[in-house]
Amino acid sequence: MARLFDRVKETSTPAGAVAVTLAGAVTQYRAFSSIFSVGDSQIPYAIADQSGTRWEVGLGTYSAANTLTRDKIYANSAGTLVAIDFNSGTQDIWVNAMADVLDVTGKKVATARGMAMP
Repeated sequence: MARLFDRVKETSTPAGAVAVTLAGAVTQYRAFSSIFSVGDSQIPYAIADQSGTRWEVGLGTYSAANTLTRDKIYANSAGTLVAIDFNSGTQDIWVNAMADVLDVTGKKVATARGMAMP
């Protein structure tokens, strides 16, 4: 089930279009590693380059220490449902409350009004 936590935000380094290497918490925020354990999945996230021109929203898995694998993309700046290739620069990535969050089977697990029971 998707889980939300407040004030979880890190910078990330370029990692192509699959996994994101988490590079440490932004000042005044918590790191993903302080909340999630390796193997935790269905993490609702948003990622954006620091210019704000390229972004995406999806569900991911904390697949290894300091790594978030982007499993399912729900929206992005390209208007597609595929991961954006952040191939340069630094990005911000955070736990994000989406308007509608679906699990990997397509079942709605959260709405803008809060978490739904599975």
